[in-house]
Amino acid sequence: MKKNQAKILARAIYDLTDKTDKSEAIVSNFIAYLNQRRLNHLLPDILAELEIIDNQKNDIVAVDLESVNEVSPATERAIIERLGKRLGRKIKVKKSLNQDLLGGLLISYQDKIIDLSLRKQISNLKKQLIS
Repeated sequence: MKKNQAKILARAIYDLTDKTDKSEAIVSNFIAYLNQRRLNHLLPDILAELEIIDNQKNDIVAVDLESVNEVSPATERAIIERLGKRLGRKIKVKKSLNQDLLGGLLISYQDKIIDLSLRKQISNLKKQLIS
């Protein structure tokens, strides 16, 4: 229910602010509405939904890039370039550090995961050696 409600509210505020130059007043009223209805807890979900809606409208794919250490700018550019060509869309990268990875990268977008982690490579090698 909470996620559905956040989607509905996000779509409403996006559509309203997209068609007018009075966005500031609309957003202020929207925040007041959330306060009045005690729906402030929905704000993080609403913001996440707004980002999804905006990305869809602007033909952008949001990509999560996880690694143990900071990814070099060259590696990031290569990933953006390859995924951009593969998907035919603009790529927006959100980087995060994941200490659970032994090494390598974990790339996720839409409903896909590209596992380039060291753990996965070791697992694949083990399967090859066993068979």
